[in-house]
Amino acid sequence: MSSVKIWPSNFIAISPVFERSIEATRVQLLRRMEAEFERLYRHPIILTPSARSAISLALSCLNMSRRHTVYSSKFSSYCVWSTVTRYANPSYIINEALDAVLAVHQYGYTHCLPDGKFKIPIIEDSCDSIILDNRAMFPNGGEVEIFSLPKIMGSYGGGVMAFKDLELYSACKERTELNSHLTDSQDEKKLSISCENFTPSEYACWEANEWLNFNPSYNLLKHLESNLAALKTNQRVILERVACIREEFGNLFDGLEGLNLRLPPLLRLKATNPGFSFLERNVSCSRVLGAADFEERSLMPIHFGVTDAQFDEFMRYLKNNHRYE
Repeated sequence: MSSVKIWPSNFIAISPVFERSIEATRVQLLRRMEAEFERLYRHPIILTPSARSAISLALSCLNMSRRHTVYSSKFSSYCVWSTVTRYANPSYIINEALDAVLAVHQYGYTHCLPDGKFKIPIIEDSCDSIILDNRAMFPNGGEVEIFSLPKIMGSYGGGVMAFKDLELYSACKERTELNSHLTDSQDEKKLSISCENFTPSEYACWEANEWLNFNPSYNLLKHLESNLAALKTNQRVILERVACIREEFGNLFDGLEGLNLRLPPLLRLKATNPGFSFLERNVSCSRVLGAADFEERSLMPIHFGVTDAQFDEFMRYLKNNHRYE
């Protein structure tokens, strides 16, 4: 099971031919793809090269600096902390001295602020969530919600910013006009990384461009356009597998009750499981942002990057395992 990934990143085949285009053609395709995602999320959309680039764009347009402090939860990923520290001082302690919140909704948990307690900008990082009902969006009333396309549709890149705050949308849209000449060079580095054939200098170059370029390349946009149906396919596969798990092993998992509004690409067992090769992560067991009740849990991938044979093997293991009963 070592080949099973926590998310379906790079599940979609990548074309071996890198396509370039003139800027006008790229912009036309960008507008077409943003319109597709606007129909899906029903909010103004900006597409970026990655979710990390999207967080970077949001923090930049919120004018975060070293004079400011931004909250995110403990055990957030390197991508989250490296982006926050690029713009501001990080904190995993929630208090009234914060200047912004980056609320990470991940592994099936939605982290919520106490109602009305903070009047500061909130970025909702729903990196791996598939939205089934738009009422589930902006759980903290945030200004923008961000999704990672590799995590929800298996693409090699792409981030989605859905905006509730139109002023922030306008500021971010204007900022994307800068440095568009970097799109192709950044994407070529990204493809090298996706193919696991890259040098440290190439990775450093691509990562540095995350703070400079917020434009998806023509090649990435064509990749997304050709594979947009993968998002619905992944959603269907996850729903079918959730139904199967609920029927047979619902008592072994937590968080199943909230899956009628948003879907994660994996499910959380109620305990760690050293007897099988499930992934283990420290996850928050509270729906209140800032709560310190993190526990190590085993995570069972159920996305469409998991083959039916692998899923059946997971189910056989659960059937024969009595540790959680």
